[in-house]
Amino acid sequence: MLDKRRTITRLTSDRRRAEYPVWSPDGGHVIFASNREGSYSLYQKLANGSKDDEVLLKSERDKTPTGVSRDGRLLLYTQADPQTKNDIWVLSNLSGRPGDRKAMPFLQTQSNESEAQFCPGPETSPRWVAYTRSLSEQRHRVADIA
Repeated sequence: MLDKRRTITRLTSDRRRAEYPVWSPDGGHVIFASNREGSYSLYQKLANGSKDDEVLLKSERDKTPTGVSRDGRLLLYTQADPQTKNDIWVLSNLSGRPGDRKAMPFLQTQSNESEAQFCPGPETSPRWVAYTRSLSEQRHRVADIA
């Protein structure tokens, strides 16, 4: 991240990995995955670096963030599963209190699904999601989230 002097400034200070950064729509936060406590969990950090990292979602399954809705309420992420490979999940109430957030599957099949992004259309509630599926005849798909 470039600071006021146009030099690169490190946003995270933990020596373990911080990967797969995704910006919040307003540019105020960076959401990322880190394996600092074992498996890759989801964290967010104020873009100005003024506060400690906040845990968004932690479990024993690896997760990587892929997209945030324009209104900043929903986070799309990929979660590894031994039975269904990589699946697409949604974390709701992203800007709310930690206890109010809810993780739910968006797409769970026997194929690898990943790289989910919300449509960057009008600022109405998120509705369309584009993602990649491992089947060669279904490489890029669009799904309705409603």
